[in-house]
Amino acid sequence: MPIPERLTPGKATKNRTQRLLKLLDEISSTLEDNGDQENDRVRELILQWNEIACREHDFHEFRDFHAYTSKDDFIISAQRKAKYIEDFQYIESIELVNVIAQAEGTEPDIHYAVDLLDKNFPDGDASDLIFWPNYWFQDENMLHIELTPEETVGYLMARSGRTLQGAPEIELRYPYYN
Repeated sequence: MPIPERLTPGKATKNRTQRLLKLLDEISSTLEDNGDQENDRVRELILQWNEIACREHDFHEFRDFHAYTSKDDFIISAQRKAKYIEDFQYIESIELVNVIAQAEGTEPDIHYAVDLLDKNFPDGDASDLIFWPNYWFQDENMLHIELTPEETVGYLMARSGRTLQGAPEIELRYPYYN
């Protein structure tokens, strides 16, 4: 199941991609040469990156991205901006949870789907609920629980206080903290 059509991100532009690639190579090279968070050149390069990218990136993202993604996927993700959608539909949220839970699509698609859920369920902490439910529920025994997509969206709506159009009543099996 792909990202719902009306929620798909815009296409990356060749010019922006090339500029980000050049900056990422320079940031990586500077970090390899003992650059750290306090290095003026690193800070300057990250500022330049943030002027081009669709969202701000922090130092740790550049330091650590090699451990969790490819350079190409990092650059694609940097060009996708999740937005709050006033008329966000329940079925769309279910489809996004399925994209994430079933690891469908590319890594940037999954990252974007998580960002969309986080943006559209303020204080819902979608990434924690999906990937670290023990942290979300504040119960170490809940790391390996399996929630249905409907339950996931139900918890996000409950914690964020946002009920989506078309949402049925959803029984939430576990207590949660606001």
